Amino acid sequence: MGLSRRDLVKSPLVLAGASAIGLAAAADVLAQPGLAGAGEIIDLWPRPPAGALHPGMTEVIEQTSQDPAYSSRRLKGISRPHLVAFPAAEPNGSAMLIIPGGGFEWNYFEHEGYYIADALRRAGITCFVLFYRLPKDGWTDPANVGPADAQRAMRVIRANAQRFRLDPARTGVMGFSAGGFLTATLATRHGAPFYAPVDATDRLSHP
Repeated sequence: MGLSRRDLVKSPLVLAGASAIGLAAAADVLAQPGLAGAGEIIDLWPRPPAGALHPGMTEVIEQTSQDPAYSSRRLKGISRPHLVAFPAAEPNGSAMLIIPGGGFEWNYFEHEGYYIADALRRAGITCFVLFYRLPKDGWTDPANVGPADAQRAMRVIRANAQRFRLDPARTGVMGFSAGGFLTATLATRHGAPFYAPVDATDRLSHP
């Protein structure tokens, strides 16, 4: 099945509103006609990550598009890293981790996340959009929070492979801008331990 730029731009998700905040926004955006079963939020970590310089930080969401027919939102203040799942309409066993960009200052989760995921899920690929911690939000180890969340995300996807009818060996990753940097980090520094193991999920492969 071929996918064009028009497929991405005309996704049902384009009609999403821009007034919701944080995780509620993810659920609202995904609750669109034609996306039945999409939108499950999966926490990356069993407990909130330590190291926030501003405990209790607030998630801030902004609309960057001036076109009322096209929503392009961004998020910062992420203290609860998570995935938003887009189960494939007709699963072929493959999965894609999608890492949005934003200069490590924002997470552009719609045009570099949701719209891509919606197109790929219609081609049989179950997708997971990553909401990762941003170094500019204030963390004691800013250089490693993004890579740690990306590594953990791959492991969490594989831990949920049976539930989403996936082949763990057919899990890919793609990213944009800062998300592309994290994608390259997964590919080239797969031996680097960006965090200490926290549970059985961390025994799974992350490359």
